[in-house]
Parts: sequence; C-alpha cells; structure tokens
Amino acid sequence: MIQNHPVTRRRALGLLGAATTATALAACGRERPDNEPTAGGSTSGSSAAGSVRLALGAPNPDYEAFLTEQVGIFNQSYPDVEVELLFYPPPEYANAINLAFTSGEGPDVYRLTGPSPATNMVNSYRNDWLQPLTPFITDEFKARAFEPGTWDNPAISGLYVGEDVYGLPFESMRYTQLRILYCNRQLLADAGFDAPPASWGELREAAAAITGSADGAYGFGISGQNTVVTVDAMQNVAGPGMAGIAPINYTNGTAGASHESYVSVVDLISGLNADGYITPGFESWDAQRPIQEFALGTLGMYVGANFHAARIRETNPDLEFDMAIIPVPDSGRGGYQRVTGLNQPYWGMAKTAQAPEAAWALMDFMSTPEFQSAAYSALALIPALTDALDGVEISEDTQRLLEIMDESIRTAPNVLENGLDADQLLSAATGAAPTPNATELYTRSITEGADYAGPAAEFDAAFDTVIDETVTKLQADGLDVDRADLAFPDWDPLEGYAG
Repeated sequence: MIQNHPVTRRRALGLLGAATTATALAACGRERPDNEPTAGGSTSGSSAAGSVRLALGAPNPDYEAFLTEQVGIFNQSYPDVEVELLFYPPPEYANAINLAFTSGEGPDVYRLTGPSPATNMVNSYRNDWLQPLTPFITDEFKARAFEPGTWDNPAISGLYVGEDVYGLPFESMRYTQLRILYCNRQLLADAGFDAPPASWGELREAAAAITGSADGAYGFGISGQNTVVTVDAMQNVAGPGMAGIAPINYTNGTAGASHESYVSVVDLISGLNADGYITPGFESWDAQRPIQEFALGTLGMYVGANFHAARIRETNPDLEFDMAIIPVPDSGRGGYQRVTGLNQPYWGMAKTAQAPEAAWALMDFMSTPEFQSAAYSALALIPALTDALDGVEISEDTQRLLEIMDESIRTAPNVLENGLDADQLLSAATGAAPTPNATELYTRSITEGADYAGPAAEFDAAFDTVIDETVTKLQADGLDVDRADLAFPDWDPLEGYAG
C-alpha cells in the first residue's frame, strides 16, 4: 500500500515555520519502539508488517513516479507493509528533516545525501537519529555485488561509523563525483584538432585555436559563480587530491591552498581569461550557464558533471560532442579525481522507526540489482551494485562515462577513519577558516587577474594556525584529537587508498 505526499515548497516552508514549537512537540511525537531488530536476519516475504515513512529530497518529478511504481512491486512480496512516500524540494530537505526529528515526527527511512551536509550519515549519527543496520545485514546481503571491500574494509567502505554500518548505497559513489571535459567535436575539428586535449598545454592550444577560428565561439568556459568545480577537478590530477574552501593536503596534514597543484591550475585558467579564450561575461555565470552555452555551440570546452551529457542532448540533440578525461599537467599526472569512500551512504534508518523489520525489508528491496537496474532505466542513475547493469542496454554516453570513471577516479583518505573526534576537528577547523577563503582567492584571480600564490600562502599560514588552535580547544573539551589525525603519510595520490 502506498501513500504519496509530495511536500511542496509552500508546505515545506510551513513546516519550517513551525520550528519554534519543535521542542514542545517532541514529547508527544513518535517514540523509539521497544522492539529491537532481529539480529542477523533479513526479513523475507510477508513476515514484515507495519508502516514505513520514506523521505527524500527529490531533484525531479521522475523520482516520485519511479518510487511509486517500485513500492507497488515491493508490496507484491510485502502486502502488510504500508509505505508513505514523502518528497521534499531539495533546498528545503535538510531543514524539514531536522524539524521532523526534533518534533518527534521523523521518517523511518530517509535519504542521507543532498545539497546540504546536515542530513549526511555522520551528522545524522551525531544527532542520534540513526540506528545501526549491522543487526540486519546477513551473509547473503553482503554477497551481493557491492564494491569490493565494502564489508571487510570499514576504513574506506563509506558505510561505517566505528564498527557498525549506518547507511546503504544506491548511486555509485564514483559516478556522483565524476568530472568530465566536454568538447565540441566540430569546433575542435575546425580548429585543427582530431581529439580532445590530453594535457594542459594541449588544452591551451585548443582553446586559442577555437577562439581564433570560430566566429562568436570561445575555446573554454567556466562558471564564475562556481569556479570550484573546474579548479578542484584540475587540481586533483596535478597533485594530492584536495577540495573546498579550505583545502588540506592529507599527505602531511597541512593547509594546501598554496600547493603547486593549486597555483598551477589557477595560473592556467587565469591565463586563458587574460588571453581572451574564455567567454566574456563568465564572471556572472551560474552553474547552469556553461551547459547552456555549450549546447548552443558557442563554447569549445568546459569541465562538467556526469548529468550534463543528458542536459546537452535534451537542449540540442544534433550537437556532436566528446566526453574526455580531465587533461593532466604537461609534466605528467600528479593525482586522480578523488572519492573518500567506496560507497555513498544514501539510505538510513531512524532510531524512531516504528516497524524496524518492515523498514529493513524496504531498504533490503532497494539494495537489490532489480531495483537499482530499474533506477538506471527510469532516472539514469549509475547504481551502487556493480551487477545491476548486467544485461541492461546502456547508452553510448553512459558507456563512455563509465570508462572515464574507471580510468580517472581513485579512493582517497577520509578523516573519519581516525574517529568521530577527528572528523569533528576537520569540520570545526574548516568552519573557522580565514577569510577570504581559498575559493574566494582563486575566483578573484581567475575573474579579475589578481595574484593568487601570495595570498594563498598567507591563507595557508593562517589556516594552519587555526587548525592548531582548534586541536588545542577540542583537547581541552575532552576530545581525543591530534594534528596527526589529518595526515595520511602512507597515501600515494597516484594509487587508490586502501586504508
């Protein structure tokens, strides 16, 4: 049985407006059930019963149609489980979930990923929202085609907090993090190139040639409001993979904004702009504008995400383009695009789940190759289970993206491996990072031609001090932290991290 409750923007904001009463309502909301899950057993067939509320921030209406259909299939085996689907607008999802839990009305199963880290697995664990899934996981479940290492290497699994599992995957972690160089095939050919650039030098040459040979077209594009996508993707192939507003070099645990890999990337892109090879006005471009310009045929190359291919096809089905691996420095590859785990924890079960066995039955169902294969067909998501696409006809674009994914992504360290206190150190230090932060500094350099190396070195010196001060403060608060928690000296950025 299914109940669909799309939560509109108006309804979500109404829920958020009720936050002032959340504390008072908590006492009369959903209490944690007395019944404990059956250790070590997946519920099968009609033995599960009860109601399950499943919540997620759905990026498009296709999710509602897909999940509604799949719950109908689920109910063929579990007729006594009533599933209520709650769909929230992604921008309001984190606040709505927080309000639901603080008011005692949390969902039973919910999506841990989204535009805000507030609902991710670690923060949900800190908020005491999640219950461990370890008691439900059987040998049969582990034998499914999860990424090798998922169950025997908690350091890089991505699903563990401590010794217990708290999340299950749905989408491929590597696929969600994939960055690609999109290249207009005709513009490259007209400029004298028969293949996408493989090095930074070739990228610069191609950008110059396209700008000079095509009327109204420019060689390279970047979102001035979202430079981090391009800069981080290109930094990752130049040195130890780093990211974000306050990058840390995990090979030694020091601030990394002034690392040569960042400086060289910023110099490259700033130079492209200074020489007129980047589309004028890019400074005001949002994250969607490069997709639009590329689809119009006025942009030769840009760095984008996996889902851009479908957007481009929808906008201009006749456009011929290639998807390529991010070009590497002329001196050679220094690293790979990074993921900090084998899996992305997508689904979690709340401690307040009223029918844990029924909730697990649904989570188990969503962890089958049949469900995840159907998700590819309906939503174009690359599934976490590696056999979910066996026998499935996949598009040429998907095949190419899978090839790029396998060649260009490697696992990198995750500070959570060193414990929750270490993760809190990272979060607290990053939250207290100096301003302007690294992203603001290199955006200023790219868009305005300002110096980057000098200010980045000053930022790093200040950020290193912040990290030390944060360590001291957290130690005084009783946390077991040390500066060494941010260092993984055995990690080789040219190899996948094995924990």
